[in-house]
Amino acid sequence: NGANNLLEFVGVNSSVETASALMSIGRGNSSGVDILNNLIVGGNLGVGTSPTNRLHVAGGVSATAFVNTSDRNAKENFAPVSPQEILSKVATLPISTWNFKTMNDGRHLGPTAQDFHAAFGLGGGDTTITSVDPDGVALAAIQGLNQKLEETRKENAELKQRLAALEKVIREKP
Repeated sequence: NGANNLLEFVGVNSSVETASALMSIGRGNSSGVDILNNLIVGGNLGVGTSPTNRLHVAGGVSATAFVNTSDRNAKENFAPVSPQEILSKVATLPISTWNFKTMNDGRHLGPTAQDFHAAFGLGGGDTTITSVDPDGVALAAIQGLNQKLEETRKENAELKQRLAALEKVIREKP
């Protein structure tokens, strides 16, 4: 029936607060694979979980790329940040390696959502990290490092001038 790589949602009544959805995932044959226990809640789809977002998956998701909307016109309430403050928080943010309890996908490296939220107050809560936030934190910290580097370069140039002046005085003394 041409079900190759096709997702079909069958018999979902979106007016029901919580409903089981039947999902047919084509595997290159006409039979497909039926997966039960997906939930539609208030227009959100949960795969293996009760959804809190438009699409909420309990488990790994694989894709070639994820594209985050970042258009200025899709955003509001802009506020400047201090790259030095962000850098200071990154420097003290606990980073460790770990693995997920329910997935057998190897080790990962990064902060916990609780520590990230406590440090930066970003995202929707302290159990998740919104994927755009670590990017912004990393970019701001890089700016903070660049500011420190420029300050160090300026200080080094001043020290070189002072050293040259002192060496000149020493050479000119009889």
